[in-house]
Amino acid sequence: SFSKQDPTESQNLENEKIKLDCEVEGYPCTYEEVASRVIEESFSALDEAVIALEEGDDIQAAVQYLENRGDVVEIIAEPGGIRFRLKNGPPLWVLNAEAVIAGTKGPGAGEDNSNNFSTGPASPNLQSSGGDDGPIGESKRGEEPYKKALLLSPFYWDFDGDETDVVKHTLEKSHRNYNCENCEVVVKKNTISEDSIDKTDEAYQALKTLYINYEISLDDFKSWDNYDLIHLSTHGIQICDPPACAGMLMTGVYIDVDDYQSTLEVFDTERGVAWAQMGVAGCEIIKKTINDTNASAQKREEASQSWKNKGCGAFPNRYWQLVTPDFFEFNYQNASKPLNEKLIFLSACESMKDLTLAKALAGENTTVYGWTEAVNVGGGGTAAIKFYDFYIRDGLRAEVAFDKVKDRLINDEDNPVLARYKPKGITIEPILPPELLQEGEENTRGREIITLMQPIFRVELEERDAIPTIGAAGDGENDKLLFLIQIDGIDEDLNPDEFVIHLAIDGEELEKTFTPQEKISDYSYWILDEVPLPFDAADREFIELEAWVELPTGGESRHVLEEVELANCGWTGNMSGSKSGKLVGDIVFPKSNLTNANVEELAILADQGYMGPDASSSGLPSPSDFTNLPDFTMFGNRSQFPFMLLIPGQAGNVMLESNGIAVGQQVSINLIEDSQKRVEGSFSVSVTDLMTQSGFSVDGELIWHVDSICSLDVILELAANPLPAGLMQ
Repeated sequence: SFSKQDPTESQNLENEKIKLDCEVEGYPCTYEEVASRVIEESFSALDEAVIALEEGDDIQAAVQYLENRGDVVEIIAEPGGIRFRLKNGPPLWVLNAEAVIAGTKGPGAGEDNSNNFSTGPASPNLQSSGGDDGPIGESKRGEEPYKKALLLSPFYWDFDGDETDVVKHTLEKSHRNYNCENCEVVVKKNTISEDSIDKTDEAYQALKTLYINYEISLDDFKSWDNYDLIHLSTHGIQICDPPACAGMLMTGVYIDVDDYQSTLEVFDTERGVAWAQMGVAGCEIIKKTINDTNASAQKREEASQSWKNKGCGAFPNRYWQLVTPDFFEFNYQNASKPLNEKLIFLSACESMKDLTLAKALAGENTTVYGWTEAVNVGGGGTAAIKFYDFYIRDGLRAEVAFDKVKDRLINDEDNPVLARYKPKGITIEPILPPELLQEGEENTRGREIITLMQPIFRVELEERDAIPTIGAAGDGENDKLLFLIQIDGIDEDLNPDEFVIHLAIDGEELEKTFTPQEKISDYSYWILDEVPLPFDAADREFIELEAWVELPTGGESRHVLEEVELANCGWTGNMSGSKSGKLVGDIVFPKSNLTNANVEELAILADQGYMGPDASSSGLPSPSDFTNLPDFTMFGNRSQFPFMLLIPGQAGNVMLESNGIAVGQQVSINLIEDSQKRVEGSFSVSVTDLMTQSGFSVDGELIWHVDSICSLDVILELAANPLPAGLMQ
């Protein structure tokens, strides 16, 4: 099961200072405040406690040692670890390393527990190019929103890989907000090169930390205010000995036991930074058997195997750096830069076992996720990836995405990724299922939910992409713009009619508003329509286009494109000879989809040359050759005589009128623009009326664009990939 919590009691005014635990409990907040003698005695006690752990059967052996010292003023202990401190000294941690070796994201006993995911809407150092752009719903008119994400994996080398790279791919590939000029998805992870160490070496566990390629430092935990989304994959633990609880996250930084005093000076002024040493219960007992020359070969071999299985010898002679709730409260809330309007995913064991860390991180309208118990790397990664699929790919609210991940994991018991990892020789204690809690803010979103689409090919519009105009470009009359908009993230509990859509062209908002029209997937809707342009489409090549939707929970989501190309087409001409007057190609959009018969007829005509690359075939088509072509496919309004299909740069052209069909015999085209996408120029054509066999001429101007309604490619696309019937009303 999952749990969810909203630690709203931690939300404070931006400039209000929070009392740190060190201030409340009365111990030094920084190492520079601690006497050197006390530091030496504290770390000596830590060393001896780890030895006691490895010489005993469980963590209780280390607890007993500390209790017997007489100078320890605080001990908080659970099977996973101990936090203790000497009088006037800083807190130090003893960590049970068994579960670390067992493939979990935290020291301490635990199985897969991938259903123990908890979340709390609650209220790093990479220098970002600037702060985040604010929450979804608060973007400004005319400005395209963007997002920044920070993905940290300090123990990527220890996890043998985790979900970090997949999360990056999901963010960048799922939505424009994480893949644009101002967007950032920053990935930092500590790795070990495959060719730097032999994993089959007997000393691998003892030596591997010497080969870490560091990308992450303590500073990377201090710049979270510059990002909208923070994903941290690391080791964590929270221990509770009621009424006291203590939690921490590991930064991946370590210092050697032998020279810790000089190294500690670097972190002397850091508040909320602690240090830990890892040990495995019973390892010293096993070591004595291995080194016992009087023991049988079989017993020594069994002891060696047990040594490997338990993870003895891992992370030796290392003090590992931890960050505690004080660290986050001091560096964010108390530094007047609270973590407001964020999504923070703590992919670490026991990161939400109690709410200590969540409260420290909680800013206004921030959603914090974490695990109530130990979780293995595969299970934790699977949950994270599924969450981002719902939250970013589908655009769902955090609460809905959370619930769907919970349901999916509960129903995926046979998923091998979630299988419990229990190596031989390690006893993993059973853990009671956590309580499911849900309260607080539920409507935060990870990205904008409105998208301007290319209405023919139905892909997201990007800068300088083209969309069709409706009407005859160049006739001096105002034309229309065909648009398609997609709204995502409309879950089962929301009413699509409450999502009111607005459009602006060149910064001017249109009077008409729209609502989602056709459901096209579980959480997405389309609206297809035409809106008036305040000019003849021939007069402009690009426009600024902005769409935004009113969110039922408040605010607006928007998509802004500074330059959208107009895919206009049309022609005007004057007749002479047996006919006179002006012709205008009145281009319209089909209101029903093409049939296979329509497409086949179009293909035949193209193949014969009347609509193809040449018109070399002899003879003229009969009127019956065109009877299967629907009026609306022929790029004009047949109720008005003026209709002509002219394929620029090609010889074939056809004129249709209400009482007859005329086919051009001779065509002359003078182009003033001829690019891969656009053709513009003048034409002259000699035409034969198939009904009267009389000839006449037409001279005029033409505009044609490859993505316009005049393009045969567009017509064939509409035939091969029809629009939903509900959009063609």
